[in-house]
Amino acid sequence: MTRQDHRISVIVSHPQRRKRWTARLREAGYEICACFDDAGLVARAIGCGRHTLVIADASALSRPLPAAIKELRHGGAEPPLILLAPETPSAGDIVLALEAGADDIVSDSLEEVVVLARIRAILRRLSAPAGPSTSQLTSPQGGLRLDTRTRRPYSKAGSGKWQPLPPLTPSETQLLSQFLRAPGVVFSRRTLMDSIRDDAGGDSIPLPNLVDKHIQTLRRKLSRAGRAIQSVYGRGYIYMEEP
Repeated sequence: MTRQDHRISVIVSHPQRRKRWTARLREAGYEICACFDDAGLVARAIGCGRHTLVIADASALSRPLPAAIKELRHGGAEPPLILLAPETPSAGDIVLALEAGADDIVSDSLEEVVVLARIRAILRRLSAPAGPSTSQLTSPQGGLRLDTRTRRPYSKAGSGKWQPLPPLTPSETQLLSQFLRAPGVVFSRRTLMDSIRDDAGGDSIPLPNLVDKHIQTLRRKLSRAGRAIQSVYGRGYIYMEEP
């Protein structure tokens, strides 16, 4: 899949900043659908077609973050979402964004090459073929299953039937896939970070902290099954189901 096959929607309220990001992404070879707010994007969704990825200025969203993200992912589609913050995001900003369903949040002042590297990393994961042998991952004791193509986890209820859990973002899917493919292995925060995006320079968010926020959100979505993702003091995280 070429870059021209990816449609990136840019939602930035300030005209000059919107023009800057639109021009930079077009220079990088992407097809762009630009709007000044989230309501405008939803209204133009049919004309623009399905979005591969959305970049949104947090200040351009007219509704609370969770509701705005749900509306952006219209028609059941769940394109990755990168939020632009006017300043370096605080820990609270990161938690709110990730728990609402965003895949990343970056400062608008971050160097464009870094943001483009993050976009490429996310799009590579979306474009990677998922063969029949890897599209379904199941935990060792059979209590958790992940469909990597739909990014939907399932837990086994007391009746033995699979119950769907909330869908995961691409980053959360990558993390859970890593754990399910190697249960009992301790992964450092750096290793987990490298698995979900490029290790690009100039990052405004400490990488270990970002991994922790993703893990917190992943555990919450997995409910009881999330207890198997355990922290190992001074080393990282491990997937270990209770006997």
